[in-house]
Amino acid sequence: MKLIPEKRPFILIVDGNIQNLSVLASLLGEEKYKVGLAKNGKDALLYLEKNRPDLVILDIMMPEMDGFTVHEIMKKQPLFADIPVIFVSAVDNPDIMVRALENGAVDYITKPFHKREIISRINTHLKLISTRSHYSLTCRTGKIGVWEIDLNEKSIFIDPIIFTLLGYADLSLVRKSSFRYLYSLIRRDERRMILNLLKLLVNGDIREYQFEHSLKNGDGQEKQFLFVGNLIHNSAGEPLKIQGTFQDISTRVEYEKLLSETILSVETIIENLPAGMLLLDNNLKVVKINRNARTMAEEFSDELMPGVYLNNLSFMGLSPKVLENIIHRPYNKEEIIFSNTEHLWYIIQTSFHFQIKKENYIIINWINITERAEMEKKLKAAKEQAEKATKVKTMFLANMSHEIRTPLNAIIGMNDLALMTSNPEKQLEHLITVKDSSHHLLRIINDILDFSRIESDRMELQEVSFPLQEMVNNLINTLKYSALEKGLHLIYQPNMSGDTTVLGDPDRIRQILTNLISNAIKFTDRGEVTVTCTTTIPDNHKISLDETAFYFQIKDTGIGIPQEKQSEIFESFHQLASARKAGGTGLGLAISKQLVEMMNGRIYVQSMYGEGSTFSFYVVLKKTGALPEKRRAPAEMGKWKDKIFRILMAEDNLINIRLTKLVLEKTGHKVDVAENGIEAINKLKANEYDLVLMDIEMPVMDGIEATRRIRAGEAGKEKKDITIIALTAHAINEIKSQAMNTGMDGYITKPIEITRLSQTIIEIQDGKSR
Repeated sequence: MKLIPEKRPFILIVDGNIQNLSVLASLLGEEKYKVGLAKNGKDALLYLEKNRPDLVILDIMMPEMDGFTVHEIMKKQPLFADIPVIFVSAVDNPDIMVRALENGAVDYITKPFHKREIISRINTHLKLISTRSHYSLTCRTGKIGVWEIDLNEKSIFIDPIIFTLLGYADLSLVRKSSFRYLYSLIRRDERRMILNLLKLLVNGDIREYQFEHSLKNGDGQEKQFLFVGNLIHNSAGEPLKIQGTFQDISTRVEYEKLLSETILSVETIIENLPAGMLLLDNNLKVVKINRNARTMAEEFSDELMPGVYLNNLSFMGLSPKVLENIIHRPYNKEEIIFSNTEHLWYIIQTSFHFQIKKENYIIINWINITERAEMEKKLKAAKEQAEKATKVKTMFLANMSHEIRTPLNAIIGMNDLALMTSNPEKQLEHLITVKDSSHHLLRIINDILDFSRIESDRMELQEVSFPLQEMVNNLINTLKYSALEKGLHLIYQPNMSGDTTVLGDPDRIRQILTNLISNAIKFTDRGEVTVTCTTTIPDNHKISLDETAFYFQIKDTGIGIPQEKQSEIFESFHQLASARKAGGTGLGLAISKQLVEMMNGRIYVQSMYGEGSTFSFYVVLKKTGALPEKRRAPAEMGKWKDKIFRILMAEDNLINIRLTKLVLEKTGHKVDVAENGIEAINKLKANEYDLVLMDIEMPVMDGIEATRRIRAGEAGKEKKDITIIALTAHAINEIKSQAMNTGMDGYITKPIEITRLSQTIIEIQDGKSR
């Protein structure tokens, strides 16, 4: 390891005599001192601004600026005010020597110089400088200083470092009267206490003065100092002085305050822990118990409190042997305890053993996990339910695959057979089968779409005025043919009086009834299906004065439903084995239940296996005094029936273009095609049309944007009111609402039915002409 070379002392010599400078420089150079030279006071001050010597040898008698003036200027400059100065002079005058020393010089040497004398004096002062530097460093590092009270001289000395520690940069303010200035920084309430303690020390009532003072620092903030002092006696045993030290303990006080606050915070945290905590000594005596521990102990009637011995209590209902195992088992092991009395679950955690001042202590924690245990039971049940639902969905998807493929197989197969034969009757027979299978496939898709809307809370009910009695009569008449094909009687027994015109969604009520009546016919091989309707509901459902309720019952003499399965039949994707054999999506009853509940109603089932079932439901609808507007009879719309329309069809799918164009042209209409929205606007601008059939999804520009621009007059102001009917595969209410809000006059979903398309065109044109 390399030793750091000792620093050479650096001395500045200031003398107006060049010969004296040379002599002194030679003497000091021989002693290996580093030497700086200045021939007058001005040069000396300039030199000091750039260099810091350890000692200055300063001649008193110099031209322009004498040594005393240079020293006064030095003392006023913070950079070199503390550099020791030795005055040298050819004048051996006691008054000048006294003035030099009173002025702050450390020594006074007269010329001519004696080599050994001057070297000895310089070495002595350099050692004093080094010692003082070490002492100052120690005091600064430890933030320590000394103080003294001379009881005979009535004088007080305070180490000036205290003002440095207090952050006062300009010490000239406090040098002349340091104690008075320091006394002014002491808090008023402490001053009398200080005087009383000093009296007690002098009188021998206390052995040592010790007091923590609060002193104001340079910023006006308080800092903490510890003053310690002892009484010094003379040879006669009389009090002579009080000597002592002071130390800046502000950091320690802050740490103690922080520690105290931390301990308080930890105690607060422990007191409010969600777990119960018990601190025991080595004899199992309770030292500390937190709030939750006291609360939970009360559930077991334990008298837990500091000072009692745990082995004398029936702690948490545990036997002494179990308690002994808990206390002495390895750390971080858990044991679950169950209380049969209150149905409470706890986890008691392994005790933690530790020492404080060689005393052994034990910590026991326990947590009430009743809520967690109950939650785990619910999660387990939910998991089982989810697994069951996943299994049911898997079965549903397999069933859907079968249900969708069955009509598809018929459609593809019958199309192939129709193409293979030239017999018109056979072709017609095959095409009828294709049409029936297509409608069956469409019903499956509609069920899936309805279920999706309900699940995503996007199903919206219409509110239109309609005659409920008339709607039900028409539905029964339609379904009678399905019953007759199986040799069944479909009986309708209404029990309603007065006007049955209401506000509601007739399509959804028809959907519920169709589903329930069709199921009854499907699962009944002989006997009858009876439908009743009344305005009296069974469960005292409260309705307002502007509402009315209709209660339907669909009773059959079919196969019935096992008792254990009746609670499951309204669940999504659920099908009984008999239902799977008969076909269907397994969504019909789930959709019906949701629709009934959306109409503030309820649906029930009563069944005896092998004897038949009764499905009952009621819906709550709003009353209306006005009859719904009746459709105009075909005769009234005669002027439109045979009219040949010029139609612009905006469609990008070639198959749809071909199909729709053939259908419309077969009924005599003239059809022009645009493959996107921009092309549709341009063709409408250049040609005359009666109406536009607008697809929603198209490249370049979709139907919604094209309609918006047409209504804004981009195809011509005279054409902005032209009839626009959406012809789209989108069967979602949100898109329908968006289309109608954009300005479309009608909305037809694919697949296209010729009669429905023609009827819609005629109705819209008729409505716009009125």
